[in-house]
Amino acid sequence: MILLLRVCVFVCVFVCVCRTYELLQRLDKGEELVNLIRTSKFPLANLKDRLDFSRVAVMGHSFGGATAVQAGYYHPELFHSVLSLDGWMFPVNKEVFTDEEFPGEARPTFFLNTELFQWRENLALMKALVARLNRKHEELGRTPTSVVMKILGSAHQNQSDFALLVPKFAMQRVGMAGPIDPRRCQVITDRACLKFLQA
Repeated sequence: MILLLRVCVFVCVFVCVCRTYELLQRLDKGEELVNLIRTSKFPLANLKDRLDFSRVAVMGHSFGGATAVQAGYYHPELFHSVLSLDGWMFPVNKEVFTDEEFPGEARPTFFLNTELFQWRENLALMKALVARLNRKHEELGRTPTSVVMKILGSAHQNQSDFALLVPKFAMQRVGMAGPIDPRRCQVITDRACLKFLQA
């Protein structure tokens, strides 16, 4: 039952990512959409012809990292690159890691993990995908840029804003944060992601 619930949530999140992309394209074309954020005074018409879809990245943390990997694999026409922060690869379709042919152009993928969350099987899936992506880029005469990295001294929640809101000692006491300073971890995460995106 729990597995079915997780799969349903994963599918819903995946559909939301693609739907959000579609809504942004409609806003860029100047289509009038109902602004559901009624507290916002920002006129959505200001977005017309201002969004650049040539280098859109999809990024997520944990379950969202799995969603980003899946979205980048099945919709390479939408996303220029993929970033997965401490991603949990269990819900990702296994063909993403094993198929020799990609459904479209292989997208550069960055796995930025924490030291204390990841386990061998999960990392093996990430490394297998990175190896396939880099091999594909080499075949096309491109520089391979996909990579798996980790932030030493960090735990799973260090990559979310939760670690900035809850005192460090409380996070560490329940095993949600590592010994690294939460702000330092955020800076490292931000800089590493920006460096990857600018490559």
